[in-house]
Amino acid sequence: MIGSRTTPNRSVFYTRRPSARLLRRNYTTGNDSLRGAHSSSKVRANSSKSQPLPAKPKRSVVSLPSLPKQRKSRTLPRDMVQYRRPRRHRQLQTKRLIVSAVLIAIMAGGALVSYEGWQANRAVQAQALKLTHDANVADAAANHSAAPQSAGSNPAPATNAPSADDLAAYVVAPTMPRYLVIPKLGVKARVKQLGLTTDGAIATPANIYDTGWYTGSALPGTSGASLIDGHISSWAAKGVFYGLKNLQPGDQLQIVRGSGQVITYSVVKKQTYTDTNTDMSTALSPAVAGTPGLNLISCYGKVKPGTNEFDQRIVVFTKQVM
Repeated sequence: MIGSRTTPNRSVFYTRRPSARLLRRNYTTGNDSLRGAHSSSKVRANSSKSQPLPAKPKRSVVSLPSLPKQRKSRTLPRDMVQYRRPRRHRQLQTKRLIVSAVLIAIMAGGALVSYEGWQANRAVQAQALKLTHDANVADAAANHSAAPQSAGSNPAPATNAPSADDLAAYVVAPTMPRYLVIPKLGVKARVKQLGLTTDGAIATPANIYDTGWYTGSALPGTSGASLIDGHISSWAAKGVFYGLKNLQPGDQLQIVRGSGQVITYSVVKKQTYTDTNTDMSTALSPAVAGTPGLNLISCYGKVKPGTNEFDQRIVVFTKQVM
C-alpha cells in the first residue's frame, strides 16, 4: 500500500557454536565452514528482501609444523631381558671364586693344625707339671751333696727356690766351684757338678735355680775354659739363666770356690745356635786363646710344640780378669 510502512523482518538467525574439538579438526583439515561461526552468532537482521551473504574468500590451508618422529626405542627394561656379562668378566669372577675357596681351605687347615697343636701342648704341659711336682718332692728330700748328678731320673727340673739357709749349708771341696754370682742379673746360685747323660749329652741341673759345672771341662781358675749350664725357665717359673741374653761385653761375674776364693770374669761375647747345631767344641774353648775362660750355656728361643725343649741354645763367653 501507498503510504504504508514496510515492516522489517524481525526474524533472527542463530547458529550453534561449534565445539573446540571440532574447530581444531577442521582447522587442521582445511574446513573453513565452521571458522568464524562464533562470530556469526551475532544477531543479523534481514531486510525485507533477504539476500545471500557474500561468500568469504577461501583461505589457504595452513598445516601445523609436524613434530619430529621419534625413533622407536630398542632398549628393553632390565626385567624383560636376561643380561649376559662379558666373557672376560665371567672368567675373572671364576678365578676369584677359586682363590676364595683355596683361601678358605687353607684357613680351615691352619685352624685344624693349630687346634691339634694346642691339644698336644696342653697334654705336654700337664705332663710337665706332674713331672715338676715329682721333681720338687725329690729335691726337697735330697741332701745338699755336691756329687755329680746324672740326668734321666728327673726329666723335669724342680722349681723349689733354695732359701738362704740352703745356700749357706751348701759345701764343696776347696778347689771346686761353690757359687756363681752375676751382679747384673741379681743371681747367686749353687754350682752343682754335672756329668753326661746315658745318651752322651751334658746333664742339666735338677733345679731351675741351680747351675751345673760340667766336670769334663776345665776347673774354674785353671787354663782352658770352664762350662756352666743352667735353666732359662720351666713350665712354672723363670730359671737362673732367664736374663742371660741381657749380658753385654764388659759385664762381670764371679765364681766362689769352696775355699772362699773369688775368681772374676768379664763377658767377651755371646752366641746363639740351633738346638741341633750347637758348636760344643767352641763352647768348651776359651774366648781368648791363652787366657782362662768361663762359658755359660742355656736353652734359648721358643719351646718346640709338643715338647718341653727349646729350639735354640745361647752361649756367653767370658775371660778371667782377676
